[in-house]
Amino acid sequence: MTLGEIERQTTEYAIAKRELDELVAEISERTEALKREFTPKLKSVMGKIARKHETLYRSIADNTDLFEKPRTQIFEGIKVGLMKGKGKLFVEDEELTIKLIKKHMPEQEEYLIHTKYELIKSAIKKLTDKEQDKINVAIIDKDDRIVIESIDTTVQKILNSLIKVQIEGLSEEYKEEAA
Repeated sequence: MTLGEIERQTTEYAIAKRELDELVAEISERTEALKREFTPKLKSVMGKIARKHETLYRSIADNTDLFEKPRTQIFEGIKVGLMKGKGKLFVEDEELTIKLIKKHMPEQEEYLIHTKYELIKSAIKKLTDKEQDKINVAIIDKDDRIVIESIDTTVQKILNSLIKVQIEGLSEEYKEEAA
């Protein structure tokens, strides 16, 4: 194998990649055209849904007595009614609250206060091999790796998302076949 052969293979790869880039560009153009075509209708339907949601919300809010027991009903596959809110913890001053827990509830401190220790990996990577050995860590996978990647990151991102969609689609097909 010579560097010239590697260059020839790279050229063949680049030609195939340009084909893909052109296809991705065409898909992107068609996607934008579809968005332009359906955006007015989509906005109209979304507005209609928002208005219907608001009307339904007000009807439920004004008639909570209809949802005493059971608290929810399902109509047309939509659950409506009342449910207990989860509530949200509000802490004005976390440091003060921690001090107050330590003062007034020291026996519950370990259950109410979480202390987290974690390594600072960027600093540990800068240690010498000898220092890393002392603390039982090592940098792995630092050998040379083969690189074949496009310099055009925008196209690469689109390509990666398309590949992901394709893989997910195949995965769904396999699940359906298995069922």
